[in-house]
Amino acid sequence: MADVVDEVVLEEPPVSDEAKMKKWIMRIAAIAVVLMAVEAVAMYVVFSPSADAEAEKDAAAAEIADGLTEIAAGSDIVEVEFSPPFAVTNSTADLGTLVHVNFELVAGVSTKNETTFRQAVEQDYKSRLRQAIVEIARSAALEDLQDPDLNQLKRRIKEDLNKTLQSSYVVEIIIPKIQVHVQ
Repeated sequence: MADVVDEVVLEEPPVSDEAKMKKWIMRIAAIAVVLMAVEAVAMYVVFSPSADAEAEKDAAAAEIADGLTEIAAGSDIVEVEFSPPFAVTNSTADLGTLVHVNFELVAGVSTKNETTFRQAVEQDYKSRLRQAIVEIARSAALEDLQDPDLNQLKRRIKEDLNKTLQSSYVVEIIIPKIQVHVQ
């Protein structure tokens, strides 16, 4: 004989429209959270500094520290004069006027680099170094030329000289004489 088992079917109670809406809102919120997490990871990967950038930053910091150490040493710095003095006309410093700039330039270098630097200034890189200095003076803003300390001008000259020489020879720039004439 076959046993007959009554099959019991459990029916889910009917779900209201409000419950369905809450369920959809929860799904959408979960998807939004996942998308924001993926976006955050993507932003981190794209905008985080690479190992090369970190290495460049460390090298720049070390170079600055070396320069500060050499400046602090004081007696380890010798002055190398650029000769003849510079005479430059700047037409971009002040609109509608010409600015004539005459100045003397001296580079402070460590004694251990003096011979190599003098060779570069007087023979090997003479024209390139003078051209870099002239370009900076021709493109300088009038405020930079009239600054009593000439900090911006000195910084740019130092950076360009070291960039041209592909080494950090120049520790400081000295401008003992400058004349700025606005016409």
